[in-house]
Amino acid sequence: MSRILTTTPPRSIDIPLEPSAAGVDVALRMIGPDFTGPGDLISYRLIVTNLGDATAAGVNVREAVPGHTTFTAAHPDAGWSCPDSAPAGTACVLTISSLDPGDSLTLTFGVAVDRPVPLSVHSIDNTASVAHPDDENSANDSAFLSTTLSHLPTGPDVAISKQLGDSPIAGTTVRYLITVMNLGKTAATVTVFERPSYPPAPFVGEYGWTCDDELECSQQVSVEPGETIILDFFVDIPEGAVDPLVNEASAPLPGDENSGNNAAFTHDDLISIHDIPTISPLGVVLLAGFVLATAFVFIRRRRSLSGSRALPEPGASVPTHAAPLHGSATPVARSPRPPPSQKGTEEGSFRGTPLLPQGPEIP
Repeated sequence: MSRILTTTPPRSIDIPLEPSAAGVDVALRMIGPDFTGPGDLISYRLIVTNLGDATAAGVNVREAVPGHTTFTAAHPDAGWSCPDSAPAGTACVLTISSLDPGDSLTLTFGVAVDRPVPLSVHSIDNTASVAHPDDENSANDSAFLSTTLSHLPTGPDVAISKQLGDSPIAGTTVRYLITVMNLGKTAATVTVFERPSYPPAPFVGEYGWTCDDELECSQQVSVEPGETIILDFFVDIPEGAVDPLVNEASAPLPGDENSGNNAAFTHDDLISIHDIPTISPLGVVLLAGFVLATAFVFIRRRRSLSGSRALPEPGASVPTHAAPLHGSATPVARSPRPPPSQKGTEEGSFRGTPLLPQGPEIP
């Protein structure tokens, strides 16, 4: 993406512009930007002035295309001798037919910065000059300007990544999550392409995808600087499929500052339904028997504990049995226990039984 930087005012190289005593004295000044970046368009303004008292006819302005740039004929003034897209180092000449004493003429010379530019390059340097055979002062015939080169992205920088959201099992439909991010400084409208190794699900059109007969699907999205968009994409894996699930997503964008992050590739081996752990019928029966037996033992134990803790109501008669005497088969009944006294009951006897006498209190 080509553009003219306007974030900082143009910078010029000043030279003395005092009139000469006599004859022709052509002088040159150059104005250009302070900063530029890969892919930008640099516009240089060359100001030619006749400081002498005689008319200068046939003044030649000479330029050389700066390193890591190419000449662009569409932007500068007409009349430069070099062709459009001339590479770095090409000599360019423009001839001024006549320049009266005290007059100035501003010319434009434009170049496009390469993309990419090696990280070791930190500036774009330009040198220009003017020449006239009768020039009385050669000290002001040239101008130099160094423009700082920034490698930070100044245009869009679209990055794409993706991940598989489901296990790749034959006979199922899996979903991909595709993340599109704009890491650059300007908005971008980009077409995202999906190329799966198995057919896309028939309903992907409901999610904005358009697919052709060669299993390639696409969707156009607009991403603002710093924005992230997540797209859903679905693939049908046929029954009995054994080949790995391969998928490639890409978001090519002309003028992208960083094309190295415009694509994402995944490769996943399929999982067979037979590889999923299962319990055999015999295992199910044994497990069910174990659960029932555990429940039965638990219930019996609860009932046993409940029965052993049951106590008779107050005043209820408790049957007693006496052991038979030696040599006799007739049991002997014991005398009934006298009823508890009212005092014992009031003092806290348990279920009608008097409390035992308490001993002295131990300090």
